[in-house]
Amino acid sequence: MLLLVSLALADVSPDALSGYDRLRAALVVDDDAGAVTAATALGALAGVDSVIADASRAVAGAQGIAARRQAFGELSKVVIAQLSTQTNPPKSFAYHCPMATGFQYWVQASMGIQNPYMGQSMPACGSEVSLKKAAKAAAP
Repeated sequence: MLLLVSLALADVSPDALSGYDRLRAALVVDDDAGAVTAATALGALAGVDSVIADASRAVAGAQGIAARRQAFGELSKVVIAQLSTQTNPPKSFAYHCPMATGFQYWVQASMGIQNPYMGQSMPACGSEVSLKKAAKAAAP
């Protein structure tokens, strides 16, 4: 669905990572309206990075929180792949949830599992992984 062709062309800015993290945080607490708002803001913030902007718009346009989480997985692929190619990426922590449907990895700005894929049903499901491992899973 989402093309990962231009991943190496852009760096994830600290502002974009912060926007991504706001979206992730909304999904953690099952705030679907907040996730739409955060995804829309990230799409606008991403601006010159069309891959992140397009993936963010897909999250915002998804129908319902389950579909939004699936689209967030596609956005996470982009963000993780781009972070892994940066020489000096913004501080982040990578996590994996084996229970998630679709892409099972995400990054967050703070340490400690806050699972966006399972929300309040299982907010601590998963384990910390290296960014390298997450990026390998994100590779096409």
